[in-house]
Amino acid sequence: MAATAPVRLLVLLCCCAAVHAFAPALAPGSPLRRLAPCREQCCFCPPAERPARCELRLSDAGATPPSPAVAGLGGRTLLKARLMLLATAMLWGTYPVSMKLIYAAPGATLTPIGTTAIRFAVMALAAQVVLLVQARAPAGGGVGGGEGGGGGDTFWRSAFELGAWGCAGTQLNSMGLQQLSAVRVTLILATVNILTPALAAIFGTSDSQRSIPRRTWLACALCLVSTVQVSPASPLVAAAASRLSPPDGCVLAASLCYAMCKVRLGSFVERHPPARLAAGRLQTQALLSFALLGLLGTLGGIHSFGVGALLRWASRVTLRQAALLVGSALLPGVIATLLQAAGQRVVPAASAQPIFALMPVFAALWAFFVLHEPISPNEAMGGLGTVAAAVIASSATPGSPSSAALRASVSADGHSSAAGSTAETAPVPTRSASQRGTEM
Repeated sequence: MAATAPVRLLVLLCCCAAVHAFAPALAPGSPLRRLAPCREQCCFCPPAERPARCELRLSDAGATPPSPAVAGLGGRTLLKARLMLLATAMLWGTYPVSMKLIYAAPGATLTPIGTTAIRFAVMALAAQVVLLVQARAPAGGGVGGGEGGGGGDTFWRSAFELGAWGCAGTQLNSMGLQQLSAVRVTLILATVNILTPALAAIFGTSDSQRSIPRRTWLACALCLVSTVQVSPASPLVAAAASRLSPPDGCVLAASLCYAMCKVRLGSFVERHPPARLAAGRLQTQALLSFALLGLLGTLGGIHSFGVGALLRWASRVTLRQAALLVGSALLPGVIATLLQAAGQRVVPAASAQPIFALMPVFAALWAFFVLHEPISPNEAMGGLGTVAAAVIASSATPGSPSSAALRASVSADGHSSAAGSTAETAPVPTRSASQRGTEM
C-alpha cells in the first residue's frame, strides 16, 4: 500500500543510522576526521583570544573536564534548557486539541490549507514583534540572545529551510487530524523519536549531534515500539504497517518533516541567535503556506478567491473560531518555537527528543480533559512506554552544554558569572565526543 512507503523509509534510515552510531569512533588524527566540518565554533574561549589560547577541540580524545566555574554554569544552563524543552512539549500537546476544536466550531468553513495559512500569518506577525524586540535589545542580552550571525543570505537560507520543513509537517499533520482522533495522531507522531536521532546521526554537522549514545537509541526504540502499540491488531511492525490508512501515512510523513526540522535547527542555532532564527522560521513558514494556498486553492474550494469572497468568508468567522486560531498560533506555534530554539542551543536534537517524546502524553491528557476522548488500553500502554523511554534517556549523566550556550554566557574579558559571583575562566578545552555522548 501507499502508506507503507514511509515505513520503508523509516526502516532504511534506522539501518543506516545504526551502522553509523555503533561504528568505532574515528581517531583524532584519522584522514576521515579531516573531512568533518570545522570545529572552530566548539571552543569555549572568547572569540578574540581563541586562535592563541585554544589547542584542544571537541574531537580531541584527551580533553579534560571543564573547570568548576564553567561546569556549574553549564549545569544551570542545561537545567534551564531542559525546562524550556519540557514546556515546549506541553505547548505542542495543545495543538491536536486546538485543531479538533477549530474544525468542530460552528461558523465559516475551514480547510487544512486555509487554517494553516491563517495560523502562520498570525505567527509571522508575532515573529515580527520578536524581531523588533531583538533589534532594540542589547547584544547578547535576554534568553535566546546570541552573538552575531543574525542576518545576511546565510541566515535567511537557514530560516527558509526550517520554514519549509515546518510548513510541510504542519500541512500533512492537519490533513491527518481531519480524519483521525487527536490521541491516535499524537501517538503516531511518536515515530519522530526514532527519526530524530537517525537523521541526526546521518545529517548532523558536529560531533555532539552525530554521536548518539546507546541509551538514547534504546529510549528511541522504546518510543517506536510504544507507537506501534497504538495499532489495535498485532504489535508487529508489518501488521501495523499493513493497516495504515492514508491519513496515517500523512501523519508519518509529517513526523519525518518534524524530525528533519529539529536536526537542522540544532545545526543552524550554533550560528544564529535562537530567537531571531525562530522568528525567521515563522515568517518563511507563512510565505510558503500562502504560496501553497495559491497553488492548491482549487483543492481547498477557494478557486474563486477574491476581495468579495474573502469578506463574505470573514463575516462568517465566529469569535470562537478566531480565538482558537489565534491561540493555536501563539501557544504551540510562536511561544513553543522560541522555547525550542533556546533549548536546542544547549541540548542536541537527539538528546532533546526524549523530552519531546512526552508530547503525546500531554496531548492525550489535553484530549481527555478538553475533548473527553476516551483513551484505549493500547493507547495507554503506548503513552506509558513513551514516558519510560524519556526516563531512560534522561537518567544518563549530563554532559557539558553546547559551546554556543557557554560562549553566550562568558564575557569578552574572560570572566564568567555564576550564582551571582564572578570567577575567572582559564583556557578550557572541550570534552571529547565520547564524553559528550553521555548527555541526557
